[in-house]
Amino acid sequence: MMFRLLNIICYIMKYTHTLGSYIVEHYNIPDQGGDDAYQSWEADSQCISSAIRNQEFMLFVSVEGNCDTSVPKMTMLFDALGIPRDTGNEIWYVNNKKRILYASGEGEYEKDFRLDYHDVYITRMLDEDTGEYVNSVMIDNLVYGKVEDGINIMVYNPVTQSVVESFGVDRDGEVVR
Repeated sequence: MMFRLLNIICYIMKYTHTLGSYIVEHYNIPDQGGDDAYQSWEADSQCISSAIRNQEFMLFVSVEGNCDTSVPKMTMLFDALGIPRDTGNEIWYVNNKKRILYASGEGEYEKDFRLDYHDVYITRMLDEDTGEYVNSVMIDNLVYGKVEDGINIMVYNPVTQSVVESFGVDRDGEVVR
């Protein structure tokens, strides 16, 4: 899925470059690059470019129910995320710099915090009917779980301060949107 996001970013960058070239070629608009009045635009542009180059996406990964890590697609996904394959019903935060385990093993878990201007609520609660633990990752009261048995992944972009993708991979390795 990260490859899909990178393809989208590359397309946006190509489109922006093409549009910019067209405007320069067909309109007489002066270059504002050295103008002090546009200095903040240049700083913002460098910050955004750096974030895109460094792929500073945040992933919330929830391993759910009967997740079979011997399925080749699952094995590749766990390895790409840097999460141990012997993972049980756990919730992880992953970015290009670190992996944080929020909930693991037995027992209920609750954590709420602010992410930019969003409310994040992570839980693992015991379902008394089934006797199994159920994970949940919510942002602003919206649950980002797609599968009951497999992995749920929510991708957050700190540059745009928004969820840019949410999907599940079921126990057979099929992507669920």
